[in-house]
Amino acid sequence: MNDKEYQYLKIPYDVVENKDICPTSKLLYGKLLLLSHKHGYIHASNDYLAVLMNKKSRTITRLLSELERYNFISIIGGRNFHRKIYLNVKNN
Repeated sequence: MNDKEYQYLKIPYDVVENKDICPTSKLLYGKLLLLSHKHGYIHASNDYLAVLMNKKSRTITRLLSELERYNFISIIGGRNFHRKIYLNVKNN
């Protein structure tokens, strides 16, 4: 069997059930959760996230702002490359 058959995104219930954020923001949160496992934060540029999500960099900026506005993430440092993105939702 192929390893890709078992890959999935884990998105916390609080994020999924939030009616104020768009579905693409919820998917981005799932990708951020996957990327954060090694260090506990994400150190990825908007361009990198755009490639992962098959979106434009400007769209990623908007999605990250939306997640930050509703306190699902915290962005520390610069707004792009020299930053750390922390997830605020508990992932049990």
